[in-house]
Amino acid sequence: MDAWNNSSPETFIDLHSNDVELISSLALRLFPESNGRIQGKKTLYDYWGIVRERLPKIHFKIDRMMMSDLKVVLYLSTENNPTKAIARMTIDPDNLLIRKMEVSYL
Repeated sequence: MDAWNNSSPETFIDLHSNDVELISSLALRLFPESNGRIQGKKTLYDYWGIVRERLPKIHFKIDRMMMSDLKVVLYLSTENNPTKAIARMTIDPDNLLIRKMEVSYL
């Protein structure tokens, strides 16, 4: 979360595999043509740049974390508005980077 909250897109993106897939209701809302799916590290980098530009003051904190094998679930809230989210991540066993992330905003 530090990489995200400190507006360090390179550090944040480095946690993801090259073939990462993001499924997000925010992606659907911002880019309807994406059908809510962002694929590939470069596309994810561009997407997060636009999100940070549109929502520059959004800072997440982890309320709860669950881990099992190569799955991580984060329950998130924001410090400066009432947004809550759940992020479900699948970790690539070969490089321990995020291969798939599904984010739902509540």
